[in-house]
Amino acid sequence: MTGNRHWKISGLVILMVIVIGLVATQPALALSINGLNVTLDCTSWSYNAYDFTTDRDNTGANAEAYDIIITDGAGTLLHVVSNNGVGLGGPIYDGPTTNIIYNQGVAPLYNPLTFTWTSRSGNGYNAQIAYTTSGNCLGLPTFGASKGSSSKVIEGEVQFDPGDDRLNRETKDRAAPVAIYCVDWGIEIRVIDYPTSRGIDPPAITALTEQIDSVGVPDVNTLLGDHNGVQLYRLTTGEYAVFTHYANENKPYIFVWDQCPVPTKTYHAAV
Repeated sequence: MTGNRHWKISGLVILMVIVIGLVATQPALALSINGLNVTLDCTSWSYNAYDFTTDRDNTGANAEAYDIIITDGAGTLLHVVSNNGVGLGGPIYDGPTTNIIYNQGVAPLYNPLTFTWTSRSGNGYNAQIAYTTSGNCLGLPTFGASKGSSSKVIEGEVQFDPGDDRLNRETKDRAAPVAIYCVDWGIEIRVIDYPTSRGIDPPAITALTEQIDSVGVPDVNTLLGDHNGVQLYRLTTGEYAVFTHYANENKPYIFVWDQCPVPTKTYHAAV
């Protein structure tokens, strides 16, 4: 009886240690945003009144750093807002603000226009998308309508043939840091081996269909996988987004598509 009780207590202590360890190793969420609605047009962007709270110290100075970028459908950078650190806490109130002129001095050439607010990597944290949305400039062609098989032409853009069925296969993806696949069991993301241009096995991320279905179309952008500097999200639009960086560069690569197994729309939020 005493020995059995001792075993139960020891087992409980071990279980508590494991649970505490698991909680401690969970990644901190990026800044939380409440009520934000961004609209994008041909020359400017606007947003309503909203608030946000900084949640994780990715600077080592009790502050959270972030970047906001707006790109057109071809990945052309239209607007950049960078903040090297906002003190942890909140809520911090902002807006409404209208007709903010794109600050990179270039005009969009393709739809969709994409707004992405990202909490930076740093201090042991990976980058995380906190908010993203898209819009259109009336009269522009759409760049990124995708075929889902090996011979795609999108708005006249010649596609390269990587020798497999990856989704990200536009000419600009020749140097992409990852290969993205819709597979029978869900979604796979493989880091690229640059000498061979092939995806490294095993995948950095495998999101199973059951996991994807359980998330559904979320109310907030939801992380489906995070490994080896690669994050896979299900967005509030129902789209999927892969976020990573080019090797040895602090340059983001963000690829978005609408569905599996055969996408009808793909585009780059950053390339």
